[in-house]
Amino acid sequence: MLPRFCGPISGNKISNVFDAGIEGVNAVTNTTIADNTITNAIIAGISSYHCTAWQGNTMSGNRVSQSLSVMKAYVSIDVNCFSYPNPPSVGFFKDNVIANNVLRNALGDSTFGLSLLFNARASSAAGNLLQGNDVGGSGIELQPISGFSDGGGNSCGPQGNFKC
Repeated sequence: MLPRFCGPISGNKISNVFDAGIEGVNAVTNTTIADNTITNAIIAGISSYHCTAWQGNTMSGNRVSQSLSVMKAYVSIDVNCFSYPNPPSVGFFKDNVIANNVLRNALGDSTFGLSLLFNARASSAAGNLLQGNDVGGSGIELQPISGFSDGGGNSCGPQGNFKC
């Protein structure tokens, strides 16, 4: 997704990609990422690494297989940020809904089937909801944990700081 993108991304079948089926860079706001089938995306079905600034998004009903995680996001302020106009000065992940996503046939030793890390000096997380996600035997790691609410119905393994 291009920076400052907003709109729906739904009903796609994505396969055989190097790191992510759907990847956001810079600001992604008021976007729905729903009902996509992502297969063989090595790192994650949905991801964001560079200058992550996500707010008001809904990720729901996505089915990911043959990947390390259903979703992986963190912020790295790096040279990639400045390849696009108006890069954020700090990263954040706020007021997002992550619901009813499924990870199956995880690759290798997939410790975290869902990993959202925004505890660094230049990032923050607040007001996010996790509900009804199923990452099989993989764990869920959220930082800071206070930036995420448990809406119930999540299924995961024992690894990580989020207990299903």
